Amino acid sequence: MNYKSKTQRVTWMYNELKNGNVLRKQEMAEQFDVSLKTVQRDIEELRIIFGEEYSPYHLVYSKAKSGYLLDLDVVDVLTEQEILATTKILVESRAFLKNEIKGITQKMYHHLPRERQRMLEAYVSNEMHYYVELTHKSSVMAKVHELAEASRAKQAVMLMYKKEHEPEAKAYHIEPLGVVFSEFYFYVIAESNKPERPHPIAYRIDRIEHLHIKHHFERSESQRFEESSFQQRIHFMHTGELATIKIRFSGPSPEAVLDRLPTGRIIRHEENAVIIEAEVYLRGIEMWLLSQGEHIEVLAPEHLRNRMRERATKLTELYE
Repeated sequence: MNYKSKTQRVTWMYNELKNGNVLRKQEMAEQFDVSLKTVQRDIEELRIIFGEEYSPYHLVYSKAKSGYLLDLDVVDVLTEQEILATTKILVESRAFLKNEIKGITQKMYHHLPRERQRMLEAYVSNEMHYYVELTHKSSVMAKVHELAEASRAKQAVMLMYKKEHEPEAKAYHIEPLGVVFSEFYFYVIAESNKPERPHPIAYRIDRIEHLHIKHHFERSESQRFEESSFQQRIHFMHTGELATIKIRFSGPSPEAVLDRLPTGRIIRHEENAVIIEAEVYLRGIEMWLLSQGEHIEVLAPEHLRNRMRERATKLTELYE
């Protein structure tokens, strides 16, 4: 290999190291037809490159392998196991366009040796091949970022928002509280300015055709919106009244119910059931309760119990 240029040699060595190979001084001197001192200077150049703050790698000498290789600072980068698990979550979320998913995963794979990159790609190749984009087929990344920034900076936003069954988009002026992800979609959560609807309102970000950042608004620290707390209490992004419910669960896995109700706790054990109490938004929880069939009985509040009774009656009539 006739690489007389320092740039050519260092580039070749850099790529070899990134692919997980070991560099040995004598072999490189013979390969490049240069002196050992020249190879040493090239190695020092590589130390500088990999010593930059942005690099998670360190160029080290291995006595066991009699050569130079890259030592990965595992504190600063994702491990192979973390990358695989994160990729699986991204693919299953279906939150992004197919080319966006590929771009994100390729960036995560970038710091792994090429052989391991190919292994990870093989693990998820079937899911990627059959990846189905959501019906809206639009990119939401820029809007998610812009709305999150507006929320942080306490800036009001004008949305041109098109609901599913309406022919045209309408203007909405909102004071964003935060951005959350749930069940395939990103939402911006906003304060309601209607006295009859005091709970927060969720706007699906993919339905926003245009947004415009407007004036600054005031929000005290006591009014700070906590995305995690909000998500622990909401189901299917339907809000409604925030209330404490009490249910009797007689199914096989109370653990699965508690995972679905992060604010829930078992307050009593019965012979073949448990009583669970949780704070939730009522509109969304209704939908989930119906999905559990005969395994869940609503005990309180009374108006939710009556609502479930009405729903059960309608279901019975539907199948008669």
